[in-house]
Amino acid sequence: MFMEDVDPAVFDGHNASFWKWLMMPRKWRFIDYSGIQNRDPEDRADSITMGLSQSILSNRGSNFLNINGPSMTIDTACSGSLVSLDVACRFLDSNQADAMLVGGASMWLSPEHNEEVSTMNMTMSPSAKCQSFDANEDEYVKAEGINVVCIKRLEDAIHDNDPIRAIIRGTASNASGRTAGIANPSSEAQASVTQRAYKNAGISGFEATQSVECHGTGTLAGGPIEVRGVVSVFGPGPQPGQELIIESIKSNIGHSEAATGLSGLFKATMVLERGQFDHLGYHICAGKAPRSYSGR
Repeated sequence: MFMEDVDPAVFDGHNASFWKWLMMPRKWRFIDYSGIQNRDPEDRADSITMGLSQSILSNRGSNFLNINGPSMTIDTACSGSLVSLDVACRFLDSNQADAMLVGGASMWLSPEHNEEVSTMNMTMSPSAKCQSFDANEDEYVKAEGINVVCIKRLEDAIHDNDPIRAIIRGTASNASGRTAGIANPSSEAQASVTQRAYKNAGISGFEATQSVECHGTGTLAGGPIEVRGVVSVFGPGPQPGQELIIESIKSNIGHSEAATGLSGLFKATMVLERGQFDHLGYHICAGKAPRSYSGR
């Protein structure tokens, strides 16, 4: 299924003859698929051991497209596809690549996994929906997703007459360091990486920002921490009451985990293309910051 998305991502442009690098992140659910394959040895697929390797999907793409450059899988859990996007942009900036394929996939294939997830009351939403940044948020809902995007240097895309959906002006990545728990986020780290991305993009101020596509899983722990990080960066607006819209794709489709970063990128791109946000159903109190925050 992932390979079915790789081919259109390449040929959506007008010129596909320039490829010399390829990168694809993938959160490979090897336990899930391995369990399916081991149920009946007579039906076991050939070469399943190689197929379950986390690295092989990236290399399968290289083999399929006959690309000779480095091919790698990056697994940083839910941030995997965005971290890979950051790395891909660095390859382009340093002229080590002419174009990059970046992807993420998360598929749950066995009924056993879904049965197990249904018992995880501490992380799964009893209302069966993600309500990102809402006062009623009650944890998150899993989603499946397969995303692939092709990125090039802007001048090359213009020269090759490629369809340009959006421009990535800067990226950055970091880690939370020590927090209350290894899975807990840090508002300070999130604020720091946002500021660094703006610096890398050559943007000196935050006042002109009108919307932020956030992680926004809808979890009781993560939501308030992420809002604090956003407010610490974007709090002072040029005029009292100026609104900043914070959104999350998870309110639309759920949490697609390894694929979710690119899902958010695609949503942000569509917002720019259409000049339209989703209906904003609630208001977020941002403390003393002279700026109002609406969430979706």
